[in-house]
Order: sequence, then C-alpha cells, then structure tokens
Amino acid sequence: MVHEVPVGGMAILKCPSSDNDHRFGYWLTNNDEEIGPNSHLNPVKYKFDVLSGELYIRGVSTAESGFYQCVSYSVLPPKTHKVRKVELIVRRDWEDEYEDDTEASIT
Repeated sequence: MVHEVPVGGMAILKCPSSDNDHRFGYWLTNNDEEIGPNSHLNPVKYKFDVLSGELYIRGVSTAESGFYQCVSYSVLPPKTHKVRKVELIVRRDWEDEYEDDTEASIT
C-alpha cells in the first residue's frame, strides 16, 4: 500500500492489519519509533485513531518518507499479532526541485 502527499500536507495512513480478527495496537515510523497509546512522540504532529488504526501526520517533510508499519493483535486466542507496511511518499513541488537542481538551472 502506497500513500503520496505533498510537502507540508497531512498524511492519513490506513492500517491494513486491522480486520475482524485483529485490532489496532500501534504504528512504527520509518525510524522505528512507536506511535500508539503509550507513545511519547509529539501528539500534535502524530495522531492516531484507536478504533480504525488510521495514523495522521501533520506537516509532513521529505524526511518522513519511508515505510510505516501497523501492528494489530488478534482478538481471540491464541494471541498473535499481524504487521502490515504502508509506504509514505512525500513529494516536493516540481518548481522547488527545479530551482534546487544546479545542473538543470540556466545561468
């Protein structure tokens, strides 16, 4: 699953591991930081929905591009977990790219 968003926008990542047999537990960022009920990451920037497992990332930057993992737990024994990845692509404005590209700029 791939989600693309422009720089500065808000990414909404859906948890592909939540289903009738598994409930959302937490997200792992592209830097393996945990976002969930016991997380200490900035709650204004990173917000999650416990019922759906959706992850909201405000003001995304290109540094936040990468793979995010949603971890869900089974509701019935045996207790197992399911992990699914979502790729976040943060795209820059093509005009900014062109201005920053010294090889493409005309002097």
